[in-house]
Amino acid sequence: MSWKDWKLPGGHSSRDEPRYLPQRRVPSTIDDITAEARSQAAETSTQIGSEHTYFDLHDTVCTRVDSPYYLGLLGRAAICLRLSSQLVHDLAGVHHGLSERKPTLHFTDYLQGGYPILRTVLLLPIPGEVPLEFESPLRLTDGDVQEFCLAAIRTEKIELHISHTVDQKRISATCVAHRVERVLGRAMDTLRKEPLPSDDADCAQAVDRMAEDFPALTDGLSNDTEVALDPIGKANNVVQVVLTF
Repeated sequence: MSWKDWKLPGGHSSRDEPRYLPQRRVPSTIDDITAEARSQAAETSTQIGSEHTYFDLHDTVCTRVDSPYYLGLLGRAAICLRLSSQLVHDLAGVHHGLSERKPTLHFTDYLQGGYPILRTVLLLPIPGEVPLEFESPLRLTDGDVQEFCLAAIRTEKIELHISHTVDQKRISATCVAHRVERVLGRAMDTLRKEPLPSDDADCAQAVDRMAEDFPALTDGLSNDTEVALDPIGKANNVVQVVLTF
C-alpha cells in the first residue's frame, strides 16, 4: 500500500492497516475553517445551501516570522514563510535564487528524544550568499502536517508562499518535488511505528535534544534525505473553501 493511496484519518482508528497516521491532536487550518463556517451557518440559517470562504495563504504567517508553516490545502501542499528584514533586506535575492537554483527540502525521522519527530530542513538559495536555512520539528499528530505530507506525496508538488515584513512583494510558486514520495514516505514509515507519548509536551524535550544532536542545521542531511524543489509556475495564494449544508 502506497502513501498515495492512504486517506486522512477522519475518525479512522484501525491499527490493522499496514500504514496509518495517528489520530489528530491539533486540528488543521482547514479543520478550523470548516468548523467555524458550520457554526456560523447553524446560527444564521437552517436551510440547505453552500458557504464560500476565502483566505490568503500569506496571512497564515502574518504574526509568524522566519519560521516556515507547513500545511495542506484541499489537496495542495504548501510552505508559507514570512521573512524578516534582519534576515534579508528584501525578496529580490530570494526571487533570483528560485529562478537560478533549486530550493531543497530535507526530511528525516528523529527518534532519540523520546518523541517521534519529522525533522524538516528547508534551504533557500541566495545568489552569491549562503542559503537561508530553516529547521522545523514537525509532529504527525498535527492536522496541518498530516495534510501537507499526504498532499505532497500524492501530487509530487509543493507550493512556496514567501512574504516579507517590509518588502511588499510576494512570491507564490508551484514546485515539482522530486523524490518526495520516496524520501518523505520513508521517514513517515519509520515514525508511524513509534509509540506516541500521551502528552505532546514531551515533544519540547525531544526538540531540545535534537538541537544538541544537530548543532548546525545542515548536520545529518545527505542526498538520501533531499527533495529538490523545481519551480514550474506561479501558485494561487488565495484558497477557496466551499462547504455544503
